[in-house]
Amino acid sequence: MVKYSERNQKWLWLLPLLYLVIIALYSFIRYGGNWADTDSSTLARAIRPVIEQGKITPADNKDIYPNGFAYQSITAFLVNITGVDVATFQQVIYLLIAPLIVLPIWLLFNEILGDLRAAMFSTMLLLLQPEFLFVILRGSHEKFTRTLLVLCLYFLVRSLKVIGQPRPLAIYVLLFYLSAFAMATYNNFLSSSFVLSVTLSLGFGLLLGLSRKPLRQASFAVLPRLSYASLICVVLVFVSLFYVYEPAQIVLGTLKNGVQKVAALFLDVQTATDYTNAYANINIGWISLPVYLLLSSASFLAILFSIIIWFRQGWGWLVKGKPITNQNEWLLWLFYTAFATQSFFSIGFDRIGLIGNLQNRILPSFTMFAIIMIGFQLVRWRTRPIRAFWRYLAIPLVLCLAIFAPLKASNEPFLSNKWVFYSSAELAALNWADNNLTNTYIWSDFDERLSTAFEVNYNSSKNRNTFDIYDPKAATRTFFISDTTRLRSLRMQQPLPVPADANQLYDNGFGQLYRLRPLTPYQE
Repeated sequence: MVKYSERNQKWLWLLPLLYLVIIALYSFIRYGGNWADTDSSTLARAIRPVIEQGKITPADNKDIYPNGFAYQSITAFLVNITGVDVATFQQVIYLLIAPLIVLPIWLLFNEILGDLRAAMFSTMLLLLQPEFLFVILRGSHEKFTRTLLVLCLYFLVRSLKVIGQPRPLAIYVLLFYLSAFAMATYNNFLSSSFVLSVTLSLGFGLLLGLSRKPLRQASFAVLPRLSYASLICVVLVFVSLFYVYEPAQIVLGTLKNGVQKVAALFLDVQTATDYTNAYANINIGWISLPVYLLLSSASFLAILFSIIIWFRQGWGWLVKGKPITNQNEWLLWLFYTAFATQSFFSIGFDRIGLIGNLQNRILPSFTMFAIIMIGFQLVRWRTRPIRAFWRYLAIPLVLCLAIFAPLKASNEPFLSNKWVFYSSAELAALNWADNNLTNTYIWSDFDERLSTAFEVNYNSSKNRNTFDIYDPKAATRTFFISDTTRLRSLRMQQPLPVPADANQLYDNGFGQLYRLRPLTPYQE
């Protein structure tokens, strides 16, 4: 009976896989594949020149994606061999293959926790994090970059288990560096964040190992591997940055700009600064702050509980002098500390406008390590009796979080003011306007909803038109107003920027194109 039960547990990974399949299908059916966001449109514009010129760095192209080339290159290859257009890959195919990320996550969690049921629950908990879901569902490189990050950790943990066995050790070490280099080719920022976490983990482990005798043995067991990993990964990122894909050197300009802003903030140096608050749009992006907090509750709970677990473990090891009995637990405690440090400083960097939404870029990685911390606690709870009250409370809580996560990750229009969907009629109207107007500013919506939709489907304007968004520019005299835009106007309580006497140029029943009446003989 025991063997049969263990054999069945090997298939527990199907539960989180099925859950993510359902979410992917829901996201596709909800919008019918007609959705777009800034990153999806940015990468769609970067993919098409690669297809047209057959180069990872197209000549004289303003749409080159500076942070990596692998995503554009692989998509261009798939487009050429399948004949499927770029928009379909961005909006449909990559969305539907997103559930495959469950497999490496399951492998990692099972390897670290050593418990099949705890690995299943931990995988499910990670998929309940809306920030993690968002980055793997949209049409960007992150579903692949996050997969490579998971594989790097898996190969690192496996390599530590086979030290003293030359052949398997060489295999896992090689796979680790191949995954790390592949991650750098997809996105140099996330790969640099991972390398920084390895370096910080090495530093924390060395510092604590030298200062606390009970930690010395556990630290020195992982420090040699971390030191080699840190050094060689830095070399790989350097090679990718300066020899493989030179446009990625834009990150150096970002760092220089960041130093100037930090100097201006703390030293009162006179320089051009533009301080922004990356978190000021919460009230604008959602119908209310309580709704945002409710939909984000899974992230808040995961971070809160993981901090408590991290603190209790650290207190026991550093203050009470308890021995470390699980090498994986110590290694992941160091990584958690490293990513927590990055998250903390990213808040300050966001405040000075270094990159923009840096915290949102770091948070999915930090969330993964938070779930691993909780996973270790789940393993402990399995050996202890749990009161029925807590079990009955956990079931409805998990069910609620399983509903909240996809609602936030997909920007559900009933709850979010940041709509990402569009209609075919809207897209047809924008295409008509672009074909029949030249060198014209065309106001399209209160944000980038329709401009990104146009870029995903048609790339840039054929006739040098510009789609204006937010508050209309002084030079903007052409406006597109659809039924969806009118609904957004009511939701956001913002008036439409078109006067009642504007001339109507186009109408397809769902959207109209208007032109302001000329006020002088020189206006058209």
